[in-house]
Amino acid sequence: MLGETDREQAHRSEENAERIEERGFKVFDRRFWADEQTDEQTDEPRAAVPTYVENLEQKLQQKDQQLREYIAAYKHEVSENLEQTKKRLERDAAQQIKILRGEFASPMLEVFDALERSVARAQDADPQTLREGLEMVTKLMLQQLITLGLERIPTTGEPFDPRLHEAVAVTEVSDASQSNRVVAEFSAGFVCDGRVVRPARVQVGKPK
Repeated sequence: MLGETDREQAHRSEENAERIEERGFKVFDRRFWADEQTDEQTDEPRAAVPTYVENLEQKLQQKDQQLREYIAAYKHEVSENLEQTKKRLERDAAQQIKILRGEFASPMLEVFDALERSVARAQDADPQTLREGLEMVTKLMLQQLITLGLERIPTTGEPFDPRLHEAVAVTEVSDASQSNRVVAEFSAGFVCDGRVVRPARVQVGKPK
C-alpha cells in the first residue's frame, strides 16, 4: 500500500507469516539480518601445532646450547695453551738463568787466575812483591765489576749520604769542614744502573 512506513510493512509481514504457519506451512525468514549463525564450540581436541613464536623459542634454545658448547670448548683449548705456554716460559727462564750465571762468572775467572798465581808465588815472594801482586788483582777485580755495569761509590772526603753510605762508626774531628763527612771506608759500596747494590760501610766525622 502506498504511504506505509517500513515499520508498518515489517509488522504486516510478520502477521502474514503467522497466518500461514497456522494453516500448516513453515515459514523461513530469508532476511539477511535474521540469517545469523552462531559458532558452536565442539569438544573435539584440536591438533597441537607449534606456533611461530614456539618455533623461534625452540631454535633460540638450540642456538644457546651450541654457543655454550663452543664457549666451553674454547675455554678448554685456551686453558691448555696457557698451561703449555707457562711451562715453556719456565723452561726458557731456567735456561736463561743458567746462561746469565755463566756470563756473570766468566769475567771472574780472570781474577781467579790472578789470585791463584799470587798464592803460588807468595811463599817465595818478598812483602813488597806480594803487596804489588795483591794490588794488581784488586784492580783487575774492579775492572771486571765495571765491565758488568757496577760503579764504586765514592767515600773518603765525601759528604755522608744515607742513600749511599752506611755509617758503622763515628769519630770526632778537629776540622769543622770534616763534620758529617766520610773520613774512612771499611768496605766498598757499588751501584748498578742507579740502584744501590750495596751501600759503602764508612766512618763519619763529627765536631768535638
